[in-house]
Amino acid sequence: MKKFFSILLACSLVVFTNCKKAFDEPPSESVNVDIKSNTTIAALKAMHKVLGAFDPITTDITIEGIVTMDDQSGNFYKTIVFQDATAGIELKLDGTGLFNDYPVGRKIFVNCKGLTLGDYNGVTQLGYGTYVSASGFENLSGITTILAPTFVVKGATNQKIEPKIVKISELNASVVSTLVKIENVQFGTLAIGKTYAITKPQTTVNLAIESCDGGAALVRTSGYANFAGTTVPDKNGSIVGIYSVFKTDKQIYIRDPSDVAMTNVRCNGTGGGPTGGSVSGDLISIGDVRKLFTGAATKAPANKKIAGVIISDKDNGNTTGKNAIIQGADGKGIAIRFDANNPYPVGESVEIEISDIEITEFNGLLQLNNQPVAKSVSKGKGTLPTPKKLTIAALAADFENNESTLVLIEKAATGGATKFAGTITLNDGTGKLAMYTAPAASFAADAPPANANIVGVAGQFNTTLQIVMRSKADATDAGGGGGGPVTGNLVIEPIGTIRDLYKGALLSVPADKGIVGVVISDKDTKNSSALNCVVQGADGKGITVRFAGAHPFALGENVEINIGGAEMSEYNGLLQLNKVPVANAKSKGAGTLPTPKIMSIVDYIAGFENVESTLIQIKNATVTGGKYFDANRGTSTSSKGTVKATDGSGTIDIYTVTTATFAGETAPSTLVS
Repeated sequence: MKKFFSILLACSLVVFTNCKKAFDEPPSESVNVDIKSNTTIAALKAMHKVLGAFDPITTDITIEGIVTMDDQSGNFYKTIVFQDATAGIELKLDGTGLFNDYPVGRKIFVNCKGLTLGDYNGVTQLGYGTYVSASGFENLSGITTILAPTFVVKGATNQKIEPKIVKISELNASVVSTLVKIENVQFGTLAIGKTYAITKPQTTVNLAIESCDGGAALVRTSGYANFAGTTVPDKNGSIVGIYSVFKTDKQIYIRDPSDVAMTNVRCNGTGGGPTGGSVSGDLISIGDVRKLFTGAATKAPANKKIAGVIISDKDNGNTTGKNAIIQGADGKGIAIRFDANNPYPVGESVEIEISDIEITEFNGLLQLNNQPVAKSVSKGKGTLPTPKKLTIAALAADFENNESTLVLIEKAATGGATKFAGTITLNDGTGKLAMYTAPAASFAADAPPANANIVGVAGQFNTTLQIVMRSKADATDAGGGGGGPVTGNLVIEPIGTIRDLYKGALLSVPADKGIVGVVISDKDTKNSSALNCVVQGADGKGITVRFAGAHPFALGENVEINIGGAEMSEYNGLLQLNKVPVANAKSKGAGTLPTPKIMSIVDYIAGFENVESTLIQIKNATVTGGKYFDANRGTSTSSKGTVKATDGSGTIDIYTVTTATFAGETAPSTLVS
């Protein structure tokens, strides 16, 4: 529930000489105001000590600063950034066109009493209370347009603030949300020829920049930015922008392309170690490195290096810039967690000095941890290893030998998934395997083939084995039906048991759960969406299934549905299994419709939760209202599609959508069942 904080702001005579005038009557444009801050932005941010927590501000605190980022270009949304001499902070405002009031260069004063401190993936933010999203997470709210003048006072415009000149290696928490300038940098090789973001569909993009002095970062641009379609420069120079982070990723947001001044000849460096030459140490095979790990974190031996080809692809966004997977000549692979964003594209041949580097597992995946980028070197373009062709069962049986190597899974059903983003369960008939795609991947929104040949890097997340594609080209259409039966290892549960899992909050149904029942809704008369299917089981209980696409199941058809991992939630009060892939359901032929339960209206209302999504019958009822759907009845779609049924014990609505085949028919005026 949204937390509302009092907007009655106490005036401190010590801090404000004329508080009421300053905050009750916002000054005119560019007029200096008689307000002074009583703390710094750095001190305010220090009050937020626990990431993920929310800290209401209950004392008279005023900060001031100069706006360094607004929403004029569209690269920021409902947020501005401002800073003083000590730090910068994001201010969330629930409005658009913020640059009209708070343009870059304007001084602002913020009375923080009544506001809230929060954070987003490592970035401290200032907003107004919190709200709970549809997915059940608490989030920081923006200050509404009406309340903004109460908290934010506009000062003089055209105030100058010089960016702090830093190296990529110097980007740290102290400069988050401040204006910085990085010199002697260039966009990575794979970014050349690309635009800052994707305009159709509007997609946010991360592009790597690399420093000739060492290190790499990301330039993040919204697909809604007015310069999203501009091609990035292919030369060397400087970049100015707001420094931000996303967990461990270093990110730069530019205001417009003029923040990028790259006209010099590109440097020869890769942004990490030197190009050509070698790194120190005797060569050790990747397989021998893997054998050093016996279950507890250990150190790699001194004076050692590994060599191989990069098989992961950070540039398509499905691998973070700090990670890379390298596969050696012995066919073994290992994950590398660099200390900064690495410059190596897929297919690059590299040498890496691993002396004394920690060998450990992160969420089950073996890796070399905190590997300095500077202790790596490019040996030029290499030859990618041929993916090892495996069934899912064979991969699972010998996973440790294949972890972090390139594999091929053939003829795997993708379960009716409509996009790559998230986790798709592959099924090649021998078993099931998770395939994960990050939301930031360039192909996340694309639809996978229904039956695909998948190339990817074998990995794991905790106890879940998975495969990670590098690009959209890694999934090709295998044709045919593919996959195994819907049942597989399903445990068929009574629908009542599944309903009992829901305790009022969104949840994910446990894996390998299934239901069987008869379809009691009728999509063919079009009074039910083709995405929705109401199924009633042998236990007399029913549930609404919301498929990810139009389903083919007719009234009276017996169906079996794999609901493992499905979202269970309420939609407008109706319990449903949401976004179930159509391929997770199969027809078992014609079924027998359940006998409707005979109920009076008063009993139906009193015992509704026990009969929701089941077939019922109300006898001796009078229907009033005329046509089932009448465009001349009422002002809302709901009232136009509602007639009343009364049986002497009570009254209920009968609702019909405008597309129903019987929508224009008149309800009978005699007693009916």
